[in-house]
Amino acid sequence: MYASRLLIIFLSAVLLSYSLYQIAERITTVTLPAEGGDTLLYSNQSRDDLTKAYLQSIESAEESILLLIYNLSDPSVTHALRRKAEEGVDVTVICDGNASRRAKKYLGSSVKVYQRHDNGLMHLKILVVDDYLVLLGSANLSRHSLRIHGNLVMAFDSREIASFVKQRAKEVAIGKPSKQDTSKTFIVGSQPLELWFLPSNQKAIDRIISLIDQAKKSLKIAMYTWTRRDFAEAVVRSALRGVKIEAVIDRDSTKSSSKKIARYLYREKIPLLINTNPGLLHHKFLLVDETILVNGSANWTKAAFAKNNDCFVILLDLTEQQLSVLNSMWKTIKTEARAFKPRHPSPTP
Repeated sequence: MYASRLLIIFLSAVLLSYSLYQIAERITTVTLPAEGGDTLLYSNQSRDDLTKAYLQSIESAEESILLLIYNLSDPSVTHALRRKAEEGVDVTVICDGNASRRAKKYLGSSVKVYQRHDNGLMHLKILVVDDYLVLLGSANLSRHSLRIHGNLVMAFDSREIASFVKQRAKEVAIGKPSKQDTSKTFIVGSQPLELWFLPSNQKAIDRIISLIDQAKKSLKIAMYTWTRRDFAEAVVRSALRGVKIEAVIDRDSTKSSSKKIARYLYREKIPLLINTNPGLLHHKFLLVDETILVNGSANWTKAAFAKNNDCFVILLDLTEQQLSVLNSMWKTIKTEARAFKPRHPSPTP
C-alpha cells in the first residue's frame, strides 16, 4: 500500500513537472512568421518577449545572419551571435561605431563587424536570417530597449525583402548608401508593404505627409523624438478636418529636442500625452484609420531624413491579429501616460 502511494505520488509529480514544462515552453516560445504568412508584430507593451523573438530567430540560422543595428550590447544576443559564428554560420554585423563601441570585443573574431563613424547615425535596426526571415522595428539590441523601453518590432518571411536589405547593407558597410531606388513595394502574405530607406529621400517625407493628409477617421502617433514641423502641421490639418488625433511623445524628449513640437501641438489643441513609466517611449510609429501602420527606426526628425541611415515600413490593410497587438500596445501606452502641459506655456502667436 505504502509503495503504491509513493508510485502514485511520483507519477503525479512527473506529470505535473511535464505540464509545467509545456506551459513554460508556450510562454517563452515566440511564434515566428510562416512562409507565405502575414507580417507578425511584437511589442513588449503587449507582453511579447522581444529578447526571445531575436534569440529564436538567431538560433534558427543555418547559413547566414546579417544585423544592422545602432546599439548592440545585450549579452544574451551578442553571445548567441558569437556562438552561431563559431558554429560556422556566416555572421555579419553593421553597427554605429559610437553606440556600439565594444561590439568587436563582445562578438569575437568569427563575426564580421563593420563599425560606422559617419556624418549621421547608423540607426537601422534590422535582422536578416538565412536570406528570408527579417525582423525590423524600433528596438535596439540592448537590455533596456528589449525589456524596459516601449518598442514595436515587425517580422516577415520574405526573400525579396531580405535581398533588398542585403543590398542596402553592402552600401552602408562601406559608408556609401545609394540615394537611388531607396524604396520598394512588396507583397507579404496577403498585404502590400513598402520599405523606405533613408536619408536624402524627399519622396519619403512626402509619403508620410500624404498618409497623414489622407486620414479620414483617426491618427495614432507614438514618437520618441519629433522635431519635424511639416509632419506636425499635417497632423493639425487632419484635426481641423475632424480626424481624431491621439499622440504620445517621450517625456524626456518633450523637455529637450521635441520641446518645440510638443508646445506647438499643445497650442493647436492636439491631444498630446507623455509617458510616465521609467522606460523610454522609444516608438516611431503612426497608425492611420486603423488600417495602415508606419513603423521602423526613423524618428520624426530632420536628421533621420537628411543624415542618418534609417528606415521605415508602411504596412497596408492591417489584419485583425495585427490590430489586436497594436490595440493592446496602445492601451498600455495610454495607461502609462499623462496629458502634456508645458510648465511655462508660450503665448499663442
